[in-house]
Amino acid sequence: MKSARQKPVILPVLRGCAHLAAQFADGNAVVPGQTRQSVGRNGRPYRALPTVAIRQQLIHINGGDLPDLLWATEEALGCPAVGCVVLMSLEQAPDFTASRRLSMACRAVGRPLVLGLGAEAGQASTAATTRWQISAAPHKKLAGAPAGFARQF
Repeated sequence: MKSARQKPVILPVLRGCAHLAAQFADGNAVVPGQTRQSVGRNGRPYRALPTVAIRQQLIHINGGDLPDLLWATEEALGCPAVGCVVLMSLEQAPDFTASRRLSMACRAVGRPLVLGLGAEAGQASTAATTRWQISAAPHKKLAGAPAGFARQF
């Protein structure tokens, strides 16, 4: 599926991350963050958010590069008004040390971080507690909303 500008739309990943964020936010702010390259290439995640009924306040982090985004994510996790942080890095994954640092920050404050990685970054080693693969379901020529597929590994 392409947007009007012929950019790939990665709605399965965004919907999956948005759904998890809605479950974890508990009425507090949801903070989605992306690298500047990801925003330019894929747009912001707002198209996916209404599909999972997120009604919380949204604060978007537009990080310059991955290290800046990781720093901003760690700062957001420390804020008591934030219910959940969604970090989307479709081009590259944080290294194991950076993901471990974020994992420890999450445990220290009791807030979840949903890390959405694209296909180019998805196989990297991270300190994630659980790992899911989310993709669009095979196309069927039937009317109705498109389905998705998720598996935990």
